[in-house]
This record gives sequence, structure tokens and C-alpha cells, in this order.
Amino acid sequence: MISFREKEISEARTLGDKLRLAREEERITLEAAEARTRIRAEYLKYLEESRYEKLPGEIYIRNFLITYAKFLHLNPQRVINLFEEESKIYQKVTSLEKRPKNGKSIVPTHPFLNPHFIRNSLIVLVILILFFYLGLELNKMISPPLLIVDNPSGDNIVTTEHTIEISGMTEKESKVLINGEEIAQNQDGYFQAAVDLKEGINVLKITAEKKHSKESIVYKHIKVESSNDS
Repeated sequence: MISFREKEISEARTLGDKLRLAREEERITLEAAEARTRIRAEYLKYLEESRYEKLPGEIYIRNFLITYAKFLHLNPQRVINLFEEESKIYQKVTSLEKRPKNGKSIVPTHPFLNPHFIRNSLIVLVILILFFYLGLELNKMISPPLLIVDNPSGDNIVTTEHTIEISGMTEKESKVLINGEEIAQNQDGYFQAAVDLKEGINVLKITAEKKHSKESIVYKHIKVESSNDS
């Protein structure tokens, strides 16, 4: 089981600021955090800047926050609560900003905004959106899926146990294998499996792939020592 030393989240303007301050207090770089958490440094930077729109989706944001909170010795539930509070505030502010001032609609006065120009612009826009969508779909098909292994959290693990629990998150419709053996996952992409170990060095190759895509690969090196060893 992953343990953490609960630490108070210092006062700061946003949750992102609090995560950044916690990391700086530990004197850890984003690159070092990436190596320890298996979360890309750019994703960690987005978390610290509260730029959640740059991340894959809310379920990934929550899992990133939980993993990062544990790594920074913060309370994961407190971090999630702060994320939910900020999300509600952001939604309210966005809703207010979209309302026209004084309840009056703003009439465009640009000389090119005539029916003919608008119609042609919409046609071009639809075509561009279609090409953009097709490009995204093609990229999604061939790009390796996101793969997060949150347990065990580190590498080069030493234990006397002959079984270890592997758990993590991947994208929906991805196939997850441990040393070539497929394991089940739920509808959100969460997977969990107990893996038997032998004494000595065990190398676990955890992969995730979609149809026609490249593989995402995470290796775990686990050394099992005899319980009689001194």
C-alpha cells in the first residue's frame, strides 16, 4: 500500500499554486517529478498552472491529482475537494462572462458581416472543422494510449512478498497486458491485477494499446528477497 506523510497545503491563490509550492518546498524539479510519478512533466506543469483544459479529461485530471498529491505528501482527498471547488467557481465566472452587459445583445457592425459573407465563411469553417476532426481521429488511432501505473508507484522495488498488486489507468477501449498476458479493466479504463513473483529479479512489462496504435510501455523491476535473508 502506498503511504504518504500528510502535510498541510499552504495558503496560495489556486490549487495549482499550492501544488507548485509543495513541489518547490521539496526541492524537486518537474523532470524529477515526472520520473517518479510517470506523469509527463508538461501535464504536471498544466496542473500547477490550473490549465485543466490542456489535459485529456476530468477522470485523468483526478487520477493525476491523486498521484501527484501522494508524491508531494499532500492529502489526496483535500486536493480533490479543492479541485471541485475551483471547478464550480470557474463555471460560474464563465457563465457570467458570456452574458451581454445591461441585458442587451451586441449587434456586429463589421462591414464584412453580411449574409453572403457569413454563408461562405460557414461553409469554409465546416470544411476546416471536418478536416481537423479527421486529423484528430487519425492521430487518436495511431497514437499510443495514455498509461499510468500508480501502484507500485516507483521502480527497483525490493520485497519479500511473492505477489504484488499492479493497478493504474489507461484510455477506454485500450488493451492492457502484463508480460504479454491481458488483464481486465473497467469502463473508465482502470485496471488492477495481482501478479505472482519469483525470488530474485522480476521484470514486469506493462503495455497498453488500441487497435492500430503504437504501444505505451511501463517497466517495473521488482526484487524478491527470501524472508530468511538477513
